[in-house]
Amino acid sequence: MIIDCLPQSHPPSGARLVLMSGLSDPQSCHLTEEQRAFLADVAPVGMDVLPLNFPYLDGTPAVRRRSLLAASLANTSQFLAMAAGPRQQAALRHWDSLLASTAHLTVVTLSCGLEILNQCAAMSPPEIPVFVMALGPVARSTPTLPTLLVGGARDVVSRWFFPRCDHVLPGLGHMGYIRDSRVRDLVRAFLCSSTSS
Repeated sequence: MIIDCLPQSHPPSGARLVLMSGLSDPQSCHLTEEQRAFLADVAPVGMDVLPLNFPYLDGTPAVRRRSLLAASLANTSQFLAMAAGPRQQAALRHWDSLLASTAHLTVVTLSCGLEILNQCAAMSPPEIPVFVMALGPVARSTPTLPTLLVGGARDVVSRWFFPRCDHVLPGLGHMGYIRDSRVRDLVRAFLCSSTSS
């Protein structure tokens, strides 16, 4: 798996924004065009955006177009793998490399990205400020880091794990978060408040 590759060093940053999601294509860390546009739209001036998905490796192949079933199976596999020691240790190396590159980190998670983050933060509690905004959160436990949970009223996947969220948006399903203007407004407000903390 791609997570078993050696971690990559990242350019130093005073304040960085990253996306952490399950990899629908397990061979690629590239963000989709839609994900890149989302980050560019919400990032405040002066905040660096790392244009990759966890484990944040350059040089991986472009994301392949995959069926919803194949993407769902890939994400489920990553969720389950985070309970196993070897995968946790592999993920931890990439997490530590990310933390070492910045003085202030904000993570927007999608779906099981929150489980990956929870496992990494539990094993290696960050010594820098880390703030998390979880969109459609899927995880075994509540985050220990400062986190805002955003769920959709039609998101039956996330509701199974988090019946109560800080914000529940009517009409929103599991696949629609980064396309929703209400979500973008919440993320912008969150980023402004987290960077001023």
